[in-house]
Amino acid sequence: MNRQSADKTPSLATSRPRLPKSLRKRDIPMPPDLIPLLKSLPRHAPWVFPTRNGNRMGRNEMLRRLKRAASRAGVQRATLHKFRIRTRLVCLSRGRMS
Repeated sequence: MNRQSADKTPSLATSRPRLPKSLRKRDIPMPPDLIPLLKSLPRHAPWVFPTRNGNRMGRNEMLRRLKRAASRAGVQRATLHKFRIRTRLVCLSRGRMS
């Protein structure tokens, strides 16, 4: 996600990920309280989570970092997909998504 998307509309920031399997673009809403937090982070690159050399973090690097953090937390067989699905289920159960 590019930091500039949070600057454009202060009330609702969105991320435009790669096209999903349906080949349609989609907006992924972010909680409004996340916007000030993102704006407060030091900027060394246009990306929210850049690599050490300032480039956009690719899927493999994100997965490596996720697995490392999950291992420290004692979570086995962590994948980005499982975390995405789990987050959606938690949000649905709390009435935060439709």
